[in-house]
Amino acid sequence: MTLRGMSRSTARRIGDAPLIRTTLQSADATVLVDDHLADGAHGFASGTIVRLITVQSGSAEIEWSVVGGSRFAQPRRTYRGADSVAWVSTDLGAAVIAMRGINGDAGSQPTVLQSGDSLMITISPDATDERVRREEYDRQMSTLQRTWRRNLDSGYDGPWRADMRTWFQQLLLLSNRDSGALVRSFTTSLPSSLGGERQIDERLAYLEDGARFVRLAERLDRGDSVDSTRTWVADALRRGDDRARRADGTNADAESDLMLPGWRGHQPVRRGNKGASTVDLAAIASASLVLDANRDRRTIVSVANRLTEQFRSPTRWDGGRWGAYTTATRGKQLQATQWISSVIAVRSALRAATVTERRHNPISIEAAEWQQLGRELDHWLHANGCFGTNATAGWRRSLDDNSSDAQLLRFIAPSDTSVDLPDLPDDREGEAAGRVSNAINQTLAQLDDHGLLHRHLPHADDGFAPGQGADVSATADMVSALCRLGRWDEANERMEFLQTCLTAGSDGVTAGAEPDGFGGRSRGMVTVPSHVDPRTHQHLGNRPYAPALLSLCEAAMALQFGPL
Repeated sequence: MTLRGMSRSTARRIGDAPLIRTTLQSADATVLVDDHLADGAHGFASGTIVRLITVQSGSAEIEWSVVGGSRFAQPRRTYRGADSVAWVSTDLGAAVIAMRGINGDAGSQPTVLQSGDSLMITISPDATDERVRREEYDRQMSTLQRTWRRNLDSGYDGPWRADMRTWFQQLLLLSNRDSGALVRSFTTSLPSSLGGERQIDERLAYLEDGARFVRLAERLDRGDSVDSTRTWVADALRRGDDRARRADGTNADAESDLMLPGWRGHQPVRRGNKGASTVDLAAIASASLVLDANRDRRTIVSVANRLTEQFRSPTRWDGGRWGAYTTATRGKQLQATQWISSVIAVRSALRAATVTERRHNPISIEAAEWQQLGRELDHWLHANGCFGTNATAGWRRSLDDNSSDAQLLRFIAPSDTSVDLPDLPDDREGEAAGRVSNAINQTLAQLDDHGLLHRHLPHADDGFAPGQGADVSATADMVSALCRLGRWDEANERMEFLQTCLTAGSDGVTAGAEPDGFGGRSRGMVTVPSHVDPRTHQHLGNRPYAPALLSLCEAAMALQFGPL
């Protein structure tokens, strides 16, 4: 959209709702452009983008058009009516886009608006042409602000409160109101390294992300805002349907490369994700820890039996976190891999399941079997979980790879703070704290890159093209891990530096130095990406990215218990 003779453009957030106001100024007029992403609760279908154009003063000639993302989604069919424009695109998934105007003709022709006039444009997955009048829109926006203010009020009162609200807001936007699924990202195929080929479609909901979101909301005293996500996780585990899904619960598409140029020429553009068909034992085990011990007891038993069976039967070990699997690099076969993260996660899940089942049946044979497997996993970790026999070594990535894996940091600083360091696996009784410290130091030595962390070393074969930027989630997880050992100065420095990088590299809307409502100054709305270039701090990868947002929130909560 353009304003003839425009001389200035500024943008800022409006309250707590997902609403951005851009002010366009020319010599003859001042125009306000409000952009809102609807969540399905206030008159618009979930995922609808609403743009309200209002002339605040003067007279303005408005020209507007909709372009399908730099050829990401070209229209296949176009229809124009007296007051609507609609097209269907199937390049990146079915999407029927309906538009309608108020107080003006809808279309690509210039529209003249006088002071006080408005024009509304909606881009929606719903093809209906139901009009929403300006008065109704204003009422809905008022209700929306109150709803979001209530959803973002939490029990967190630490130094990152304003940022926590922004991060949690993005997580709420990523959650589907109807299904409860938390999609990992809104985007596909944005590169995780400049000039790289590591493009992935992550517009999918993963079990582990949903479970982490539930635990986070409960710690923030906002458990009521994720009831549907909790149900989604429990239902998926109950059905044994624990692979990645679309937000509406349907199966993920088979991966295909689209003949499109991509973002700034970064090809290939992909739809679907082969990795979505991979069973992840660590994710299943971690997700089972959010189940209700009474209401979901049968599901807990089912999950524990499944984990036991897969670890007892080497030929059935899962296809991505324990055994041999076909990777997302179009059919490339990897050797069988035994991941330390899978063993630790399954061990924790079996311990919790044993306690739950014995409360119901103290002589449960199943619980006895889980306990025995837990002992065997302890022995396996004692023998294989560290970097050789070096007393200064920490946990390693897998049985076949002595390098570091930043994902292990989540087990050092679990979101369940009731887990004590002595409960974590170690090589000798009572040495857990030392092993944790060794693991942190080893990870920093191998994966730190200009103050940010990579997930693993470039040579580590994880089924994707090599090379990626620094991992935002891994860097935030390191903050939480440092807090766990009381290394507060290091933790605070890394958190401040990470947030500086996110703000400096953002190409989105920021609120400048406006008051944040909590006695400080707002850092603005930064859409958190999956990766950041460690040297230029440019945002890379898909965004907003749920695992990165979850790790940032967990790090902020860890920091509130220590000195500034």
